[in-house]
Formats: sequence, structure tokens, C-alpha cells
Amino acid sequence: MTEQEQTPDYSTFEKYQYGALAARFLNQKDEQSARSSLELLAGKGGLNLGEEAEGFIRGTQASEKGIQTATEIYSGKFGEAQGGYSPSDLSGWYSDILSDLGGDESARITQYLKDFSESYEGIIAKMVKADHILKGRELEASNPEQITEAEETFKKYGNLTNLVQKLTGYKFDILCKNVTVVNMKNELGELASKFPEVKTEEPAEHALAA
Repeated sequence: MTEQEQTPDYSTFEKYQYGALAARFLNQKDEQSARSSLELLAGKGGLNLGEEAEGFIRGTQASEKGIQTATEIYSGKFGEAQGGYSPSDLSGWYSDILSDLGGDESARITQYLKDFSESYEGIIAKMVKADHILKGRELEASNPEQITEAEETFKKYGNLTNLVQKLTGYKFDILCKNVTVVNMKNELGELASKFPEVKTEEPAEHALAA
């Protein structure tokens, strides 16, 4: 990145990332981790709701429907906001992952991402259209020109979409560590509440004064 280039503002979609992570956990049938993800969504690393965070958490977690609805809304917001960025823009967001690779691999991936300046949502739209055309080939509903164009689209963007999906997945893997901490606090806190209270001894100075 040259001095003239500026790092894009990723906060427009980062604030929703725990909503997207909650969706990932729900797909894995891990409701507890989805709940914890929504707790993190309300905090400083997400929507930063401040005093309203507790109300948000209680409201979304009051029922399975509430969890599902909140997850769908904020996962959708994440995808919509992130989709407005180009792969070139997103290369900086993945830098913490790429930094763990060897210099050559990191440079190759970064440069490959920078070769695509159109929005990621636009690329996905082209891939969806191409997939529809290629499926129509089996039903003889697509003409040869459409099929050729669709094949070229897959050739151009196939590796890119696969790469972005994997990089985003690894970003979420990193966030999972925060979810594990919330799971630990909630689960162990609930267990601890079932055990007898431990009376703390008074400081020695107080005991002498008595």
C-alpha cells in the first residue's frame, strides 16, 4: 500500500460481524454460542449499545424466535455492508490472517485480491446468474452464447469467491475465541450459583478492632 492509499473504514460491517458469527453457530446447531455471539454483538466490539446492551440481550434471547430473528437481521446487515466493498478493499481486512503466512504466499493472495476493484456483491450477483444459466443448460433452457459467458464468469471469479469465503471463515475463527470466553463465564457462572456461598474472612485489622 502506497502512502497515497488509505485503508478503508471496515467499521461499517465489522460492527455486525458477531451477528454473522451467530448465524454460523445456528447453522451448526450451537445455540449457546449463538447466544454468546449476540451478547458480543451488543458490546464494544459490535453495536456498542452501552446502557442499552442489557435490554438488547434480554430481548433477543427471550425466545428461540428472538435469537433467530436477531441473527437473520444482523447477519444480513453484515453481508450487505461487506458486499459493498471490493476484494481489493477487503485485502486490508484480511491482513492479520495473511501476516501468518509466508511472505510469498501473503503477497500473492494480497495482489490477487487487489486485482478486483468491483464490489463483492456485484461479483456474487454475476456468479449467481452464471450458475442459473449453467443449470439451465441441462434443461436446454440456455443458448450457447449464454453458456460460454457463464463458464467464463466461473473461470474469472470462482477462485476469488472461494478465497474470500475461506478468509472470512478464518476471521470468524479468530472471533470464536471471544465467544468461548462468554460461554465459559455464562456456563460456569450458572454452575457456581448452585454451590454454597464462601464466606470471606475479615481483614486482620478489622478483627483486631472488634
